[in-house]
Amino acid sequence: MLFLFFSASFAQQLTNNNPIKTIYYYSFNAVMDASIIDEMEKEVQLLTSVIEVKIKYKPENKTAQLIVLVKERRRNSEGDLLFQPTDLKHIISAHGFLPNELTTEVLLD
Repeated sequence: MLFLFFSASFAQQLTNNNPIKTIYYYSFNAVMDASIIDEMEKEVQLLTSVIEVKIKYKPENKTAQLIVLVKERRRNSEGDLLFQPTDLKHIISAHGFLPNELTTEVLLD
């Protein structure tokens, strides 16, 4: 009986199509001004499923951290258009900065 309960619970989680919220933190080396920060934030905001963007910049260390909140559905098929973390690296590199480390945090509702 207990086995059936856990099986049903697991099956429900698999079919649950609730959106997933993930925070991506991408650190990079940078010397930047407010206009570049604003431009990069606008570019990232245009990416699929992005709901919030913030760049934390520490000029004394010449480092920055791109923080991106993404809300998306679970992948249902290969053709689903989902957020691609590699797009963050491309945006950082396109502005002439050196990407460092990407970390993620999945938020539980």
